[in-house]
Amino acid sequence: MIKGYKKFIVGAVVAVSALNMTAFGAEWYDDAVKYGKEREIISADYNINGMLTRGEMAEMLSAAADLKAYYIDNPFSDIEIKDSYTDDIIRLYNADIYKGREENGKLYADADEVLTREQAAAFIVRTYGFSTAKNSELKFTDSDDISDYSKKDICILTEMGIVSGYDDGTFKPQNNVSKTEFLAMLYKADEALDGKIPNVNEKSVITDDRLSKNISIVVLNSEPINADSEIKLRFTRLGEEPEAIYAYNPQIFQLEKKINGQWIEISRDNENINDINYQIKADNSSDRTIKLSDFYNDLESGEYRLVYGFRVNGIGIEKGIKYGVVNFNLEKTEFAEEK
Repeated sequence: MIKGYKKFIVGAVVAVSALNMTAFGAEWYDDAVKYGKEREIISADYNINGMLTRGEMAEMLSAAADLKAYYIDNPFSDIEIKDSYTDDIIRLYNADIYKGREENGKLYADADEVLTREQAAAFIVRTYGFSTAKNSELKFTDSDDISDYSKKDICILTEMGIVSGYDDGTFKPQNNVSKTEFLAMLYKADEALDGKIPNVNEKSVITDDRLSKNISIVVLNSEPINADSEIKLRFTRLGEEPEAIYAYNPQIFQLEKKINGQWIEISRDNENINDINYQIKADNSSDRTIKLSDFYNDLESGEYRLVYGFRVNGIGIEKGIKYGVVNFNLEKTEFAEEK
């Protein structure tokens, strides 16, 4: 996947559930909806009625966290590119926020399932980076019903006043969450960080087993590269697997910067993706150019690498995505302003 990214002082802790909109009345409802529209988490004509699915949650959370990165690979078996929520789910997955469910060696997003209270708590904590609660013991009468993965998250949000239990002392972790209730959680979480959502750095997609052994990418530029340079790339494929088809798009790449010894993806400011895909045959090369300023508004000096994904198909057999990488150093220059 290709990547990138987001925020309160909490008021008094309410004695009823922060995930039960009837407990707050019209003022709470109006504030949550107003926040969602002002932050462009939801559109002006968004239907805010009803329960929230995991896919819809991903769209809201990605907007709140300002995730904009492009991606190459879809790790989930049950969502497709045509689905409206796919981009946001994969962005959250690459940011270690959306985990998914593993079964028989496959990963499932369960995007059409309704979000539960314990799931909502986990997603909020992962996104906003809230620290460990002072009191790690849950006081709810149904604490044993809360999944282990979410117990610490619920402790944190309860202590902060972002969620709380019901009047009968329960938390009801499997209860469903409505759209407005989740907006309220985002609103309260944003307040807790005083509007300063921490950057969510998405991890590199590259592991050794996913690097293509027969694809070489080199930079042909003789002059130093700056953010406004045209980077000239040569893609070369060796003669292994001559029957396989390798396809790629020169504008679909992941830009990563080395920060503290780790490769961190840089979120795009602009997509501007065309539909031109190329095939590269065995024992052949092709030259392409990209201009980073088409995709990024500003880049600092440093050590970077471009990660390209190649969709590999054998004779009627899907072989998935393999990756090619090219490293380069970038010298910071200010982008020229239009006159």
